[in-house]
Amino acid sequence: MSTGIVITIVVIAAVVFGAIVVLTTARSSEVRGAGLLLGIELENLKSSDVASALRKSGVLVNAANPTTIRLAPALIVTDVQIKKFISIFKKVMSDVK
Repeated sequence: MSTGIVITIVVIAAVVFGAIVVLTTARSSEVRGAGLLLGIELENLKSSDVASALRKSGVLVNAANPTTIRLAPALIVTDVQIKKFISIFKKVMSDVK
């Protein structure tokens, strides 16, 4: 893997991680991961409900267990796709019950 790709992954991961932490502070207990592979531990929400709402909005995530959703975007994800994800994720997290 070239150095340029690794740097890009690190920058994108930092942006996504930071945005998720800010957006889920009241609804999650932990955000963890490495690189672009992230897990969001939800509080008082079922991961299957969040995953379903995201899927209906065009975002695929995995309900890794009853309280954790897993994000695993492609390493070639673009800035536009990240911004779109963050926007959709923000809406879903505020709407899901």
